[in-house]
Amino acid sequence: MRAVLTWVFALVAITLSFPGPSDAADISAIPGTNGGPAIILVRGELATGDDKAFANVALVHSSAVVLFDSNGGLLLPGLEIGKAIRLKGFATVVPEGFQCASACALAWLAGTPRLLSPSGRVGFHAAYLEENGKLMPTATGNALVGAYLNQLNLPTSAVIYITSAPPEGMRWLSLGDAQQNGIEARKFDPGSSGKGPDVASSSPQASPSSQTALPASSPPTPTASTAISDARPVRSPPGTFAEYPAAVLAGPRTAPVLDTPEKRAYRTRLRTAANGSSNFAGRFAVAEWGCGTSCLTGAVVDLQTGNVVFFPGTFSGWGLVDPKFKAAEYRLNSSLIVLSGQVNEEGPIGSHYFHLSDGQFRYLGTVVTSNDFKTQLGARWLLDVAGRVTPKPWATVSASTADTLNGRIAEFACGDNCYLTVVDDFGKKHDGLCVAPACEAWNKAAAIPAALKGRQVLVRVGMGVQTDAGGTEQGRMLSFREITVYPASGSTQP
Repeated sequence: MRAVLTWVFALVAITLSFPGPSDAADISAIPGTNGGPAIILVRGELATGDDKAFANVALVHSSAVVLFDSNGGLLLPGLEIGKAIRLKGFATVVPEGFQCASACALAWLAGTPRLLSPSGRVGFHAAYLEENGKLMPTATGNALVGAYLNQLNLPTSAVIYITSAPPEGMRWLSLGDAQQNGIEARKFDPGSSGKGPDVASSSPQASPSSQTALPASSPPTPTASTAISDARPVRSPPGTFAEYPAAVLAGPRTAPVLDTPEKRAYRTRLRTAANGSSNFAGRFAVAEWGCGTSCLTGAVVDLQTGNVVFFPGTFSGWGLVDPKFKAAEYRLNSSLIVLSGQVNEEGPIGSHYFHLSDGQFRYLGTVVTSNDFKTQLGARWLLDVAGRVTPKPWATVSASTADTLNGRIAEFACGDNCYLTVVDDFGKKHDGLCVAPACEAWNKAAAIPAALKGRQVLVRVGMGVQTDAGGTEQGRMLSFREITVYPASGSTQP
């Protein structure tokens, strides 16, 4: 007879050797705007490895609001996600029309603060064993839950409330119940500040392929915010590659003209692209580089004149558009480029169409990706709400180590700053400033030893400051503060 610890709506293994849900939860992040917190989205049943996936997503964000929509899942990943949330000091929220039950509800409890919409649902019940089709409460599961709730400094009344519902039942938390039982939670009402969300009333009904247009006089730039209006939706892309043909030209090459501090800051990337073949608009070479997790920007180099034209902004959250979709799509025989994501961390996530003409990227229009959970709730109105969340300094779960990341060295490049790219164990790229002691020699040589390419490393991460050649601050981004290279033998210990 095999006993499996379960929660309502999902079989839950008390140890990782027992089987659990076959599909992992959807865990992804949308960067915050103007220094505000990011949105981390957790949707679906929690499965083995989801705690590691969550930690990896949370790693690069100093502040975030975690939005839940889950019926439960494996108990242990739920508890570990909760510990990570409390360690990072993230807020948690269950918005209107969403549900967070069982193991999900335990993770929600770790938020600082906890936010709950009056029509959102957070549900608890006791852990139990399923034996021969019968549901039996289990002391082991409830002991794990009790220890976790104690770490969150919840009172006895809260512990009793959370664990007392029978296995076949569910206790749905109301704000009144929360106050009565010592579970501090705030009402989540996006319109309560007196300023309604910009698109809360219209975005959920947007067409999956609705297009929006910018005024022709206001193309986005890398240094100016881009406001994309959704007042004029249409149902087709604003252009195709065939509609913007470009003659493929050959002839003598000219090195990139590095006549501005910004161009000189990316001279390595630009020169590398210029040394390759033209791949855009007949005679241009595209250079792309990261600007954080799921963030891309870049430039194109005219191989005949050396002129450099930067992308019209940064494009972040593009992994949410489609995991298989490229952030930048372009053709050798076309002057059209399609850049996907959120422009300069503002507006809708979608595919943004630009035409290169007279040395400028001219904006054509945007096709908003969809009206689903990620793009509309995450990227649109919730970001406005997230900016108003002020975490409360509640007691945190102690941790013995700082934020760390396991992965392999993929790339190293230098301009005014030196950048390291690490691909983590989940295949995601992380671009960061190389500021660790080990970086000193690499930065001086503007290169890493060839033997280190592809090597497994353990890095400690934080936020760093980008500067230009004169030392003027240009912005903040992920930085690698310590780097430990694993032995080449493949040992799992550094």
